[in-house]
Amino acid sequence: MAAPLKEIFNEAEIRRLAKIARQADGKFSESQFIANLINRDWKHLELKQRMRRVAEELGQNLKGDFAKQSVALRKIAPQFSGLFGMSFPDYVEVYGKHDPELSLELLEFLTPFSSSEFAIRPFLLNEPDLTIRTMMKWSKSKNHHVRRLASEGSRPRLPWAMAIPFLKKDPYPILPILYNLRSDKEDYVYRSVANNLNDISKDHPAITLRICKEWKDGPEETQWVIKHALRTLLKKGDPAALKLQGHHHAAPAEIHQLRISANELIIGTEISFSCELKNPSSKPHLYRVEYGIDYVKSNGKTSQKVFQWKKINLRPGESVKLNSKQSLADMSTRKHYPGVHKLHVLINGKSLNNKVFKLINKGKS
Repeated sequence: MAAPLKEIFNEAEIRRLAKIARQADGKFSESQFIANLINRDWKHLELKQRMRRVAEELGQNLKGDFAKQSVALRKIAPQFSGLFGMSFPDYVEVYGKHDPELSLELLEFLTPFSSSEFAIRPFLLNEPDLTIRTMMKWSKSKNHHVRRLASEGSRPRLPWAMAIPFLKKDPYPILPILYNLRSDKEDYVYRSVANNLNDISKDHPAITLRICKEWKDGPEETQWVIKHALRTLLKKGDPAALKLQGHHHAAPAEIHQLRISANELIIGTEISFSCELKNPSSKPHLYRVEYGIDYVKSNGKTSQKVFQWKKINLRPGESVKLNSKQSLADMSTRKHYPGVHKLHVLINGKSLNNKVFKLINKGKS
């Protein structure tokens, strides 16, 4: 079994950080820094708690004010990356609120080594005009990590981060950033644009649809952005979103011979299923085929999760056999509970057929 992510923040890395910090700041106490971190409660701290503790101890042990500490941080941070490296933007979030201009400069410097997408959120809330102006400049940066920060950091609903209520209410201030980056040559950047627009679609579908219509004749990168920006609306069967992707929401379709591997399955196994899709009309149609599962939650209620299956062109009267499977094992993003579940076959966002199956714990029925 893989080690928990929090173990990235381990004693060896903390000792390495202490040594490098001492080199950057001759008055930094390695022993005090290590002792303050690796104490009795360290093993009980989770990932983000450990990240924050490292950031706080840096602020307590580096000498001088925030401006002087930031000079040392510029020497330390380039020697770390990934999740551990996010301790340094987190330090800026904790100690830099009183000096937003310097903090934004520092977040720009730090983001290529890990990411400043979470640390910038409080600055958006507390200094929105300055932060958005700065992010607009970042959207034209030569560094793709900085360009990506402009889009990812400004997402109204960035996962695992604080939401930005004023952008959920009115996303127009950040739209110029997305326009600048819609055809970026780095997929790391334009994927973020798609995610940002998908966030916006959850509160303002009309805005996302209007932008995607404007961009529909753009280059390959922009076409990818459109497809993924519309994913939430497509799963809901939104007629305008379907039309932009070449589908007709009312296209006739029939699902026959829907079969599942068993009516009763054990948590941790998988379900296999198959069906036949037919175009019963006198015209050809492009179908968006998905399947949805009504998962039982811990409270006994159900919540549907939709998965993309295929896009299929069918001539008049043509049929096609479809097969797929879905894991029923627990994962970090979904835990399975016993009870009656339902599998749906969805065509252009509409459920045309379904099968019920029971999920049980091993050794029970």
